[in-house]
Amino acid sequence: METYLSDRLLPADRLPPPPVAVVEGLLSSISSDTAPPSVLKQIHTLRTLVELREPQRLAEALEELHSSSTMPADEAAAVVFLFGYWITDIFPMQEDTVVAQ
Repeated sequence: METYLSDRLLPADRLPPPPVAVVEGLLSSISSDTAPPSVLKQIHTLRTLVELREPQRLAEALEELHSSSTMPADEAAAVVFLFGYWITDIFPMQEDTVVAQ
C-alpha cells in the first residue's frame, strides 16, 4: 500500500471537506454490510477506476453519482469529495513520481 500526502491548500473553488461524522457513518455502513447493494456497486466502480488510473472516467462516474445516487446527499457529497481528491491531488503526484524515476 502506498501513502500519498498533499500539502496543497484548499482552493476557494473546491468544496470543503465533508464532516467526519458523515464519512464515518458511510464507512461504518460499508464495513457492517448495511449499505445498500447499489451503493456498494457504485463505490466498487469508483475504486476500480482509481486502480485503473482512469481520471476522466472517474470524473464522469462521480458526476453521475452526484446527480443520481441512491445514497443520502451528504454521503454522496462525501464520496464525490474523497474520490475527487484522487483526481486533483493523488493522480498528479503519481505522475510526478513516475516522471522523476
